[in-house]
Amino acid sequence: VLAMAGLLDTIGTQASELQDRLHTAERKYKEQEKRLARKRDMVRHKQEDVDTYRSMMDRRKKEFEAKHAANVKTLQALRETDRDKAKKRRETAVMVQEMKNRVEDLRVTYSDICKSRAG
Repeated sequence: VLAMAGLLDTIGTQASELQDRLHTAERKYKEQEKRLARKRDMVRHKQEDVDTYRSMMDRRKKEFEAKHAANVKTLQALRETDRDKAKKRRETAVMVQEMKNRVEDLRVTYSDICKSRAG
């Protein structure tokens, strides 16, 4: 009977130790789960920050591309305007030269008429 009582006591002690180890393991597991949950939250927040930054950069890129396209169109329009103005200046210069030539021709003709009357 004493041997049986000693065996039961040993089994009880081992069961108690196993119970303590189980509680310790459960506590460590819960702590680890909490740490993992915090890390997951941190990663999720960082991913949200990355997504926010990426969308902001995409928006800035689109704005830049739109401004660039508008600037290119404006520059093309200015070049066309400059081309048109240069063409008109050349045409005007040709007309002025033609008028000068006609005036000179008329002067010569008038001078010839005056000489023939005088002569």
